[in-house]
Amino acid sequence: MSDTISNEELLKHLAELQSENAYLRTLAAEYKLIANNRETEWRELSLKTVNNIPLQSNLENQLTEIKILQEHVRELHQKIEGGFIRETELIRQSGSADNYIYQNDDLKSQLHYLQCELTDLKDQLKRLYNQNAVLHNYVSRIAELESLLSNAEEEISRLKNETNEI
Repeated sequence: MSDTISNEELLKHLAELQSENAYLRTLAAEYKLIANNRETEWRELSLKTVNNIPLQSNLENQLTEIKILQEHVRELHQKIEGGFIRETELIRQSGSADNYIYQNDDLKSQLHYLQCELTDLKDQLKRLYNQNAVLHNYVSRIAELESLLSNAEEEISRLKNETNEI
């Protein structure tokens, strides 16, 4: 059962993923806000400094930073989506784990029943062995008595023959 994940572990992992998803959503919202603020700043600065080359360079740097932040936000959205998929899978597995627990309990019950039946059969087998031993003793005793009877009959027959000869 090493492949089987316990229900408690699944629920713990699910809670961790939900917490991570909440954190990632917050982080994505912060980055989106920062990106929007930077973009707004960039627009304001670009309107004020159309002909100013040093500011143009600064704006280009900020634009590059905005693009990096937007890429980071996109990656966070992908992680969030992946988290939702993992969460859904864990919920599905949690249901499977409940089913495995039910099956495990059912199998334990069946095992207990079969162990009780095995114990009963062992007891019956012991009784049959004991009865067989008693019957074997009876058979041995009967064979012994038959042998004694046969010897006695031979002795009687021999004595009759001796008596008739006398």
